[in-house]
Amino acid sequence: MRLLQLSKGVSLALLFSSLSLHAQMTTGRLIGTVTDASGAVLSHAEVSITNEGTGIVRTVYTSGDGQFTAVSLPPAEYDVKVSATGFSSSEVKHLVLTVGQELIHDFKLPVTGATQDVTIDAGAAIALDTSSAKIGANVSSREIENLPINGRQISQLYLLVPGATNAGTGTFDNIRFSGRAVEQNILRLDGIEATSIIDTSPGNLNGELTSTFRLQQSLEAVQEFRVDSSSYPAEMGTGTGGQISFITKSGTNKFHGSLFEYVRNDFFDAHNTFVTTRKPKFRLNQFGGSIGGPVMKDKMFFFANYEGLRQIYPTAFSTPTLTNFYRAQIPTTSPLYGLLAAFPTDPTPASAETATSTSSPVVVGNNKINEDFGSIRLDYHVNDRFSVFARYNRDQGVSTQVQDASLSKFGQVEVPQNGVIGVTQVWSPRVFNETKFGYNGAKMRVQGIAGPSPNADISKARISIAGLTNIGALISLSSSFNGVGAPYTAQSYSYIDNLSLVRGSHTLKFGVEVRPLSLYNNQIGGTTYTYNTPALFVANAPAQIQFFGDLSDLSPFTGLSGNALVKQAYYIGYAQDEWKVTSNLTLSYGMRYEYFSPLHETRNKNVFFDMTAGTIIPKYAGDWYTSKKTNFGPRVGLTWSPRWSENHTVLRLGAGMFYGPGQTEDQIQPEANDRVSRTFTTGKAYPILPATDVYQGYDINSPTLGYQPRAYAPGYSIPERVTTYTASVQQELPGKMQMMVAYVGSTGSNLFLRSITNLITSVTTNPTTGVGTAVRQFGGRFAEIDYKTSGGFDQYHSLQSSLQRRFARGLSLGAQYTWAKELGNSSGSNEATTAQNPYDFNTEYGRGTFDIRHSLNATVLYDLPFGRGRQFSLSGPLDAIAGGWQMGGIVNFRAGLPIDVLITRPDVAYVGKVGTAYAGQTFSSPVLVGGVVQTTAVANVPGGGNTRNIRRPNVVAGVSPYLKTGRQFLNPAAFSTPAPGTFGNSRRNDYTGPVLAQLDLTLAKSIHVAERMSFDFHADVYNIMNHPNYANPGTVRLTQTLATAPGNGSQPGTPFTLSNAGAFGALTSTVGNQVGIGANRQIQLSLRAIF
Repeated sequence: MRLLQLSKGVSLALLFSSLSLHAQMTTGRLIGTVTDASGAVLSHAEVSITNEGTGIVRTVYTSGDGQFTAVSLPPAEYDVKVSATGFSSSEVKHLVLTVGQELIHDFKLPVTGATQDVTIDAGAAIALDTSSAKIGANVSSREIENLPINGRQISQLYLLVPGATNAGTGTFDNIRFSGRAVEQNILRLDGIEATSIIDTSPGNLNGELTSTFRLQQSLEAVQEFRVDSSSYPAEMGTGTGGQISFITKSGTNKFHGSLFEYVRNDFFDAHNTFVTTRKPKFRLNQFGGSIGGPVMKDKMFFFANYEGLRQIYPTAFSTPTLTNFYRAQIPTTSPLYGLLAAFPTDPTPASAETATSTSSPVVVGNNKINEDFGSIRLDYHVNDRFSVFARYNRDQGVSTQVQDASLSKFGQVEVPQNGVIGVTQVWSPRVFNETKFGYNGAKMRVQGIAGPSPNADISKARISIAGLTNIGALISLSSSFNGVGAPYTAQSYSYIDNLSLVRGSHTLKFGVEVRPLSLYNNQIGGTTYTYNTPALFVANAPAQIQFFGDLSDLSPFTGLSGNALVKQAYYIGYAQDEWKVTSNLTLSYGMRYEYFSPLHETRNKNVFFDMTAGTIIPKYAGDWYTSKKTNFGPRVGLTWSPRWSENHTVLRLGAGMFYGPGQTEDQIQPEANDRVSRTFTTGKAYPILPATDVYQGYDINSPTLGYQPRAYAPGYSIPERVTTYTASVQQELPGKMQMMVAYVGSTGSNLFLRSITNLITSVTTNPTTGVGTAVRQFGGRFAEIDYKTSGGFDQYHSLQSSLQRRFARGLSLGAQYTWAKELGNSSGSNEATTAQNPYDFNTEYGRGTFDIRHSLNATVLYDLPFGRGRQFSLSGPLDAIAGGWQMGGIVNFRAGLPIDVLITRPDVAYVGKVGTAYAGQTFSSPVLVGGVVQTTAVANVPGGGNTRNIRRPNVVAGVSPYLKTGRQFLNPAAFSTPAPGTFGNSRRNDYTGPVLAQLDLTLAKSIHVAERMSFDFHADVYNIMNHPNYANPGTVRLTQTLATAPGNGSQPGTPFTLSNAGAFGALTSTVGNQVGIGANRQIQLSLRAIF
């Protein structure tokens, strides 16, 4: 079957390849009309377009209506010269073409003898784009190089794009576009996919965890980039979110390069509002250089760069440790004795302590991040018809982060790589073809590292004593298990062919991409020992022992061992036409087709859970889920520039259907099921021996196994589908500025959903003890099971606006404001949360997980007009002091993030029996009087759900959910515990957290020391006002306060109080801490040598 599917995909690829496509995502286009002085069109005029950096020339000719079109031009500055028989030539120099732009420039030729030369300053205001209805923005090299970016992570510049919102510090996985999930953003380097594959965020480690690394794409290697956030044409896709296109730097006919270092030190930083003691030490150095130039003039060019990052900072912990009082009770013969040295040292003698004594010594651990990025690019101009380029980059990051007072660490390794070989072919002035072969790979390793433990091996264990510091190596690897590590190695290959055809007033584009993907991984488990009190630890009486085996172990389910290898392929094709109906009216229409083959394990090393039959199928050979083959996405855009506006006004209408496969990690669950897990609550103590205590006699058919696979509902299908509709007007303003105002709306369907199965169907009551036991639909062979499906929906509406001035007369600025609203029962992809009600997804209707109502981001860069080459020229000592200064800044503002208030409710509650003194009352434990059971055990929450713990409280009418007193943000008195057998009525994401507001400034000085050499000094101040930007409250989950005995506790419907709500609703951290948006005031200094 898969061979048949593959053959169909290849046939489709060959069909489109016979036509092929032009990738506007990496190039631009120059169009215009040539007339004489009277306005009559001139046919067959020669238009010579010279790349000023490389000297490469492209020549096209005007058609019968005087129009010319030059497609697939690399972003650069161009010299355009137009000539025709009987007329003098007209020349425009320093014409700036940006990525994804259609630049319109018309020419009037004077009669012979009246030579005309026109010069346009580099970076002057760019003409309005009339090619399509897409909404997005370009980020230029000036902004990339000079804006104050904390940590030099390029993703923070995404916020310059209309529709962009930031949910955190500005990392890759924090930025969303027009209401779509971050997993639907697509990032490309020179047209090649550059995601982490397991997730679309380049910094993601395993689909669950975000890395600490920031140089997946170095700022130093990027010439410019463009982000299209809505209504992009058919040539873009494989995701419903932002389309991010990076163009890497290339060499020119002149040697150029730089050396740089950026330095941060805690000496210059303000205190974080939550740090009341001495500021923690912090050191950050980012350094490197680049060089580019000719290998052969006008023929071959190179560019290479390196950037390194070194970051160190300590973290102090002061949490309770095991006291000497309890240590003294553990004999040297106890298996627990060897563990004692792993706990932080208690400085108090045992003789001075009692059973209730506590000790919280201060322990300091060091964290470090080391990262090294390098890239190289070669461009070769074979002749006027053929050009070749090759580019390769690699980043290697290694970090260790201390987790707790035992000095256990979270180790990370990430090695993303990306490369491309591209061949461009100019078959004629109106036929252009481009072929690319790309590689994208990501090696990701996470590892839990135990703290010092000289007398016991706890490298695959964690000891958890209630209220005390944990010891051991295990870390939380996902929402389903703790373990030592989860190594992933992912890679994809892209085979792309692109063609543009110019036929009269039509610019036709056709294309194909075939992208096979592979992913091999392991999940390394371990054992967690949980003790409810220190005394029970001394007695070695754990409340629970939870064991997870390694995915690579010999499986009792499939009989297979070794790492899993998962594969799939993308088949993509499109056709598109941009039709110049008239000189001021363009109709863009096209169709995109995408098929994402289902993931499959190459050896069928998987365990599939059949939700209908309630059983497992090891080595399942069928498709784990349905991948639809009808993913045809029509796109249409209409742009009109009224003649009276003289091309200063453009109105756009756009609509389209977009598809995205979602997060890869969500689609490999059956592969991850093929490993042993076991939970013991009685009969075992530390240490267990997995070989004999777990694997020996492990019966996969045991009715009490408690196996917990992850599952897919029978109707689960991909891809997600989003229908977008936009209307915008763009106006050129005085001062070389442009303003855009747009309505952007979209409807998401077939969105990702998740819930639970193996539901509680009834509860039995022990007649002697009164203890309740949940009865589940599939029995005790399985535990509660998390499952995934599709069918979710949402609606997004927004007003998006932007104001932009490209660099002219020393000033560039930009601003974007978005007002938006997202409502539905899912935000799609991995941003869907488990449904509270397992019987009805529609009860999840509410705000989107990252529904940010207001977002404003603005930037400005201004070269003061004093100094060499500026309006007020200076020389000598005066220039050295007063010349070459630049100022700039960034404003980030957003409304608060949604808060989903939750409550912990055990699966079973106890209701007083009719005829007793406790009738109608509810308890968390059975009530016995004189040995007679007074209560009946009932299902506290219909169906269960304790493993996912997504349950909501009831809302107390008339009480504000906000206190905003000091750091107490939420009001617990606005919520109460629901009655047994009911769901809470608090709506999903119904509350809003603190706003974020930040101003960053930069001051720079350029010092020329030779004709082609200068030094640039920058001082960047982040959050100059030191405004505390609070993150959402650290605890938004209440704990049910039902009575444990008559007269002890409260009943359902009783409002919570500050005294019984614990840390609920309190602000406990800022959005950022060390690096990125939302931290305390921080200062960065840098020096750059440019030649």
